[in-house]
Amino acid sequence: MPANANPAKVLSISLGGSGACDTTTQSAINSARSRGASVIVAAGNEAMNASNSSPANCSGVVTVAAVGRNGGRASYSNFGATVEIAAPGGSGGANSVLSTLNTGTTTPGSDSYALYNGTSMATPHVSGVVALMLSVKPALTPDQVTSILQSTARAFPATCSQCGSGIVNAIAAVNAAIGGTTPPDPPGTVAESEPNNSRAASQAIVAANTTVNGTMSSSTDTDYFSVALPAGKTLKSVLAPNGSSDYDLYVYNSNGTLIGSSELGTGATDTVTVTNTGSSAFVRYVRVVRFSGGTGATNGKYTVNMNW
Repeated sequence: MPANANPAKVLSISLGGSGACDTTTQSAINSARSRGASVIVAAGNEAMNASNSSPANCSGVVTVAAVGRNGGRASYSNFGATVEIAAPGGSGGANSVLSTLNTGTTTPGSDSYALYNGTSMATPHVSGVVALMLSVKPALTPDQVTSILQSTARAFPATCSQCGSGIVNAIAAVNAAIGGTTPPDPPGTVAESEPNNSRAASQAIVAANTTVNGTMSSSTDTDYFSVALPAGKTLKSVLAPNGSSDYDLYVYNSNGTLIGSSELGTGATDTVTVTNTGSSAFVRYVRVVRFSGGTGATNGKYTVNMNW
């Protein structure tokens, strides 16, 4: 065979079988890595420990688990200590991943789209991010690629035990590859401002479609946010706790009367919608309360979006 003038730097592998990583497969992976290629592998779809699935259990690969639309582990996804990172893999029906298709079998046919689920849908997300990283810094080694993917991954918004370091974060990974820092919060995102533990001390949210990055600092903490809701507008508040916590969402009117609430379980996203049917603006108070789970800067994180 003639020498390949443009050898692949990213190998995306969506196949697997049970058992240990065999010598032939491991040798092929080692050979690719020695040439600077990152090997990205699907964890598998058997809802079992990926240590029992090859090549997901081979050394030197980036093994990818799948999360569903809520950011938690997809029911089918393999998991375990051999998984490095997770990415969207779909969770069925309209929450599947839309993929390109072609009707041709031996020659190109017509292009189309279809919805699929699986770690084979999650893996290309990571492979694409790695390609972007290498496009801005081609000299990255496979080990450096893996390290950046894991250090820049975003936290799971729902339960995803043994799914690696988090969900792949394209912009953060590319910025880290360039050598910069993780970019600041995008427009429309603000940090929680303490003290905001009462309606009187509530943090004012002035722009529609604002997401607050908040923290339950202790087991007794509660956070209030106030919105001057215009006449005729509907306020939709969406609370996403960290995957190991159960935080609840309440909305009060300007007099402090409860007008909406959501009290779902651990890792679940709570949503409350209220409408101002009056002829003038009224203040609405959005409150986040800890029911159970983590607290503090590491384990007490949540986001709450307020849009009207």
